[in-house]
Amino acid sequence: MKKGIYIYFLVSGWLIIKCTADVLAGKDEYYQAPHSTYSIDTTPEDPNRCTDNVPSRCDPTYPYRTFDGTCNNLDHPRWGSANECYLRFQKAFYEGYGEVRKSMRGNSLPEPRQLTLNIFTDAHRPTPKTSFMLTIFGQGVAHDLGDVVLLNANVDCCASGSENNPACLPILFRPNDPDFSRYNVTCIQFHTSKNCNLCNTANREQISDVTSVLDASIVYDCSNERSNNMRAYDGTGKLISNQTNEGELLPNGKDPGDGFCPKAQESMCFLAGDRRVNQHATLTSLQTLLLREHNRLATSLKQMNPHWDEERLFQEARRINIAQLQCITYKEYLPYVLGPNLMEQFNLNIRDGPDGTLYNPNTRPGIVNEFSTAAFRLHSMVASKVGALGLHFEDLYLNPKLIWEGHMDKLMKGVCQVPSEKFDHWYTKGVTVELTKQPDSSYGSDLSSTDIQRGRDAGLAPYIYLVRFCSENQIKIMTFDDLSSMMSAENIELLKQNYDSVEDVDLWVGLHMEYHLPGAEVGPTTACIIAKQFYLIKFGDRFYFEHIGQVPSFTPVQRNTLKQCSFSRLLCDNTNITQTQKNVMLLPSAENPEVSCNEIPKIDLSLWKDWESS
Repeated sequence: MKKGIYIYFLVSGWLIIKCTADVLAGKDEYYQAPHSTYSIDTTPEDPNRCTDNVPSRCDPTYPYRTFDGTCNNLDHPRWGSANECYLRFQKAFYEGYGEVRKSMRGNSLPEPRQLTLNIFTDAHRPTPKTSFMLTIFGQGVAHDLGDVVLLNANVDCCASGSENNPACLPILFRPNDPDFSRYNVTCIQFHTSKNCNLCNTANREQISDVTSVLDASIVYDCSNERSNNMRAYDGTGKLISNQTNEGELLPNGKDPGDGFCPKAQESMCFLAGDRRVNQHATLTSLQTLLLREHNRLATSLKQMNPHWDEERLFQEARRINIAQLQCITYKEYLPYVLGPNLMEQFNLNIRDGPDGTLYNPNTRPGIVNEFSTAAFRLHSMVASKVGALGLHFEDLYLNPKLIWEGHMDKLMKGVCQVPSEKFDHWYTKGVTVELTKQPDSSYGSDLSSTDIQRGRDAGLAPYIYLVRFCSENQIKIMTFDDLSSMMSAENIELLKQNYDSVEDVDLWVGLHMEYHLPGAEVGPTTACIIAKQFYLIKFGDRFYFEHIGQVPSFTPVQRNTLKQCSFSRLLCDNTNITQTQKNVMLLPSAENPEVSCNEIPKIDLSLWKDWESS
């Protein structure tokens, strides 16, 4: 088998990927855009980019991350930083420079809302093994890794004449829509992405507002100014928080770019490192948990090292907090999304013991458009019920009041007790009708239609091109019937009924239709894209916690104890929860029983005692 090749084959009704991860190490794995090399893994900074704010030099001896992600790669200071262009695995598909592509017959593509009604219908299809916490945690990771910059989010894209506004790509509903017609809703807002600051490119590209590595930017933000405004600066190294009878909460405030703070609860909204913190109460709870953990770490470090100043206390607490987030992602989250084969083949597993991994300065840790805009949008896994207070998920939207009322522990415990939904084309109404529904409103929005429109605005290549890419050209889909090894006959028929040609199928739609890999929550093409992305942000991140031989590397004993990480330990240390299953990404079972917090391993913070300076 050719080195780096992917081969799909069918075994007992399951589609398997055979692959090797070293194709990504130092290889040109991205699509090379005409007249531009900005997306190539091994090239210098793109000479065709209209550059701005490039650091004049990086200090190779500085042991901490910058907030905006610059100087992670010392030779290419902007790799992985905030406000960078998204990368691509495949060329962009637009009409002209940046208009939504047409079908192969030259017609408009199927309306997003009609695809939702015809394909992404309501059903309860729970996973047998994974908890709803897997989905909630995954959204936190997704927000840490990407947030597309919009051209103008303040425009009313449903107003008359907005169809000619370049900032708008409204999603239209038919007059007989079964869900929205009763409310006289014929349109939902969709704001287009801002063009990345590139010169001499053949088409539009998108910008990420956040860093491209897993650095807890949802806690610490991605700019010096905003990050500094969130710090207490009282000699403790802590972040600002609200001290309440219900525990430590995020600070009050409304981010000007929030969009998730309802006027009725404006005084209760929270500020965090990510503007989407108020989107729903379980996401708010997750970000509150990470803030509490930072402050807990800072307190412990100060007790051990009273001679440390404010900056060192803050940065060391931040460094450990980020390491735990990375550890939980690669140890407890990704294995159940990707399955054991891809975890091993892409070297994504966390190994026991003090051994470390090697940073590769030729690996570019950018976020890939196909990942952020399609493959990692696992919204069909959102469950209807949250397992607490008798609430449905739609009751949590734009509802920070639930946190102020002291329900955070119940929400966190609840999502550990109920299953996620399966990743497939069945969606709960809480996502397709009631998305971000305000507490006093009768209806919300449609996330599946929005996701389809987002892929078109981003110019994502159709589904079959990513199948070809992930199979190293071994699989070429020419007709709908060529999909028979990848999805059921029923799913193929759904695609036939809604698309003129197999080449028209949107990437996001096609990914939902595949058979799942063994031991994974997703199909092979989704898994391929996600695995490649997490390889890049692991081995292309100089500060990744397992790496050895770098200025910011942890000591072997520190690295070994950090590998004891678990989300259950975060819950035990930062809430009033006293018992939970050891792996909260999985449902409680005989193999994963609830245990006392006393039985869940702790990270040994005494290994950060500074004996030389004390």
